[in-house]
Amino acid sequence: MPTPTPDPHREPRPPRWAQGLLERRITGPTASYFLGDLEERFTTIARRSRLRASLWYWRQTILALVLPVPGVVGASPGSEMGDLLADVRSALRSLRRRPMEAVVAVLPLGLGIGVVATAFSIAWGTVVAGLPFEDADRLVHFERARLAEGQRSLAVTPHDYVAWRESQRSFEDLGAYVEREVTFPTDGAPPDRYDGVAITRSTFDLLRVAPTLGRAFTDDDMAPGADAVILLSHGLWSRRFGSDPGVVGRTLAVSGRPTTVVGVMPEGFGFPIAEEFWVPLRLDFSRIERGSGRLDVFGRLLPGVDLTSARADFDAITARLADAFPETNGGISASLRSFEEEYVGEDFTRTVVRLVGGSLLLLLVCCANVANLLLVRGFRRRRELAVRRALGATHGTVVRQLVAEAGTLSVLGAALGLVVAWFGVEWFNRVGAGAGVFDLPHGTASLCWWDVAISGPTLGATALVACLTAVLAGVAPALQSADASRLRSRGTFGGGGLQREIVATQIALTSALLLAAGLLGRSAGNVAGSAEPFVADDVIVARLSLPSSTGSDETYGSLDAQYRFVARLVEALENDPAVRWAAYASSLPLDRPRPVPFRVDGSPTTSMLPEAGLVTVSAGFFPSFAVVPVEGRVFDASDRGTSAPVVLVNE
Repeated sequence: MPTPTPDPHREPRPPRWAQGLLERRITGPTASYFLGDLEERFTTIARRSRLRASLWYWRQTILALVLPVPGVVGASPGSEMGDLLADVRSALRSLRRRPMEAVVAVLPLGLGIGVVATAFSIAWGTVVAGLPFEDADRLVHFERARLAEGQRSLAVTPHDYVAWRESQRSFEDLGAYVEREVTFPTDGAPPDRYDGVAITRSTFDLLRVAPTLGRAFTDDDMAPGADAVILLSHGLWSRRFGSDPGVVGRTLAVSGRPTTVVGVMPEGFGFPIAEEFWVPLRLDFSRIERGSGRLDVFGRLLPGVDLTSARADFDAITARLADAFPETNGGISASLRSFEEEYVGEDFTRTVVRLVGGSLLLLLVCCANVANLLLVRGFRRRRELAVRRALGATHGTVVRQLVAEAGTLSVLGAALGLVVAWFGVEWFNRVGAGAGVFDLPHGTASLCWWDVAISGPTLGATALVACLTAVLAGVAPALQSADASRLRSRGTFGGGGLQREIVATQIALTSALLLAAGLLGRSAGNVAGSAEPFVADDVIVARLSLPSSTGSDETYGSLDAQYRFVARLVEALENDPAVRWAAYASSLPLDRPRPVPFRVDGSPTTSMLPEAGLVTVSAGFFPSFAVVPVEGRVFDASDRGTSAPVVLVNE
């Protein structure tokens, strides 16, 4: 039987749709060679696998639509990467021939990308990443409220905490804590003062954390009269005990009472805000009157329960308590907020959003500057580009080369931007922790949860911003510069409408930035240039905490005894020749004072009273900071607890 002659029409053919797209897109004198090479390569692959050949051809088609240049989607495997590297090398050579142009382009891009990377690091470390707990969005903070009298933020009493915990059905459990201050010596050093909290046993379970050394508290530790125990923070353990693991089991004289160290918490843990120790919260209701005492309460929502249903649950609980105990719980409701809202706050979140928005606006200005520069640079290279077109380079070839140059500038700008971001993050971590810089619900102590650093998300965001920058700054000038009609023109060349639009965009964005900067500068000037700013030069402050009253101690046994002690201390300081003024206060300038509701006599009664920060001070407070009143007088020695109550208000 004779061997059949192969039918050329039965040779594998490329996918019809893909081939049609290529024929419409690829033009120029080399188009037929390019399409022929693709078809020949397709036929070779199809002899082994028709499916693999079709997939390969579609891949080349997609690449050609994005970068329609012969050589970028050539016949040999891996040629796309080789041509891309060739474009990058050509871009580097072009930039090296004009180094000043490269510097002028890279510097603004580096500044813009660096500011955006800094702003993103701040946003990620403070707001986006959230609090460093497992499912932190499920944590809820509780307060009491008496809305009929305008009181929106009242501490939870121990009796209410226990009643809420036993009656609620929306949370895994409720934990409670209250501030504590202790002193103890270490290794022969004089006693030092530390801030911490007393907590319930369930606290660490709700937070999903455990000590790195030793153990957590047990139910036996919570019993009134049990042996005193304490958990140390990692920072305190490292700083005062030299990271000695033998500290567990050691007995310390904590505020004069023998206390056993039972564990050390993980590094960075400071719940609720930068605490240095934790002790058991022991509630002895035989010594606590209903309606007295104050606790901070929090809980973790059960799976499938949202905050709205939890609020409804507690509305029913507080209503039952109000009926059962009208004298202490009449009109009392529960206020539930997410933990992030309680400790980060909406004001700070809005500040961070504005910071990110301003940084993006600055980056757009930088992109407009670089786009204008590349547009002018493309005009100066019109002869070079015209020669390349005459030698057979397609419009896409020229565009790709110009975009590669813009991408190279963006990569260099991103590298410089990371350096700028590193300095920006370091500056923020130093300055951001200062008093009065940010309006946080619990003052600068809330910053213990911040983790602002150049992290993986920051690097990813920087890479994305660099890509977007290359597109914004490079694509439009590249398309304009590679336009064949402009390359053939002999007259004066300009960017035309595109250049006018870029300049108009620059002016608009710069005007917006200048307006925002002007308003910010005016606000800062108003603060700095106010008629009577407080003077902090030569002012020395110290924090003082007195031991809890015992009733029998003549020094600290009552509020009157504590007042007498502080008065003697201030008097002794005033008698020192080196001291001009001495005073005590419950809060310092720029700290966030405790908000209290108030009503002005004769004003209409409303359900929600306004609140103001309340600071208790002694007579020498205002003279210490060289502050004089706009009207009236400051406090003097006659303003004591037995005299008529007086108050000073700010302007």
